[in-house]
Amino acid sequence: MQYPYTLALQTNDSPCSSLLLINQLDGLLQRLAGLADKTCSLLFSDTYKLTYATGAAAGYRVKSSTPSRRGHLPAGAKFGRLAVTERSGSDAAGRAMFRCRCDCGSECLVRGADLRSGHSKSCGCLRKSAPRDRRVYLHLKTFGNMFVLGKGNPEEHGPRAVWVLICRYCGRAHFARRWRVLKRNKQCDCLGPTKISWLRMRERCTDKNHAQYKDYGGRGIRVCERWQEDFSEFVKDMGRRPEGKTLDRIDNDRGYEPSNCRWATAEEQAQSRRKPTRDV
Repeated sequence: MQYPYTLALQTNDSPCSSLLLINQLDGLLQRLAGLADKTCSLLFSDTYKLTYATGAAAGYRVKSSTPSRRGHLPAGAKFGRLAVTERSGSDAAGRAMFRCRCDCGSECLVRGADLRSGHSKSCGCLRKSAPRDRRVYLHLKTFGNMFVLGKGNPEEHGPRAVWVLICRYCGRAHFARRWRVLKRNKQCDCLGPTKISWLRMRERCTDKNHAQYKDYGGRGIRVCERWQEDFSEFVKDMGRRPEGKTLDRIDNDRGYEPSNCRWATAEEQAQSRRKPTRDV
């Protein structure tokens, strides 16, 4: 490698010879530093190009050095009632913001991600114009096995609404959020044994790995559609399981349905038990 600069210093016996030598050395060092920076930048550029070409040839997804157009939305693009007019910078998190004009005439700032996902479709006028009778009222209504008495005290349960529920079977009071009331997944502890019987009934008829599947599901015994997925419907038809009794089928050749099931003791079930078959 040939260096474009050589050390050529001239000195004499004048008093300023030392100062001149220092100035020449300082200038030479600055030029050498600039040459080193330029050489490193060229080497980095060549290495990056080689890495990019090698990765692309091998089938890897390599990021390009060109600026991304991911956050770009063309002017006039329509998303619901919103039409994009221009880019309006970014929010505090660095996400692209766009100024949009709604069909009602108002303007608003919306994130580009919300426009693409469909989360934002208007300036808010769409929600205001929607019918307000879609909300389900819970006061004095029955959801599954719970009767909604009303809202709880916000001083005890916080600012979010909590509803007071009364069990239809034991009269015990419970508290639950709105979504749990609507999904009917709030159950009283008094229904624990009843739910165990419901779960075991389904397992015997559907789970092929169950020890008793050959005597139930393998023999064609099925659970009716009304009871298969909804525990509340099972409780509505059969009631709460009495102490000392379990679920029993009156006719052993028929499936689990309201007209063929009862709560029976072990002695009652022994009388209607199916006789075992023997292989001859």
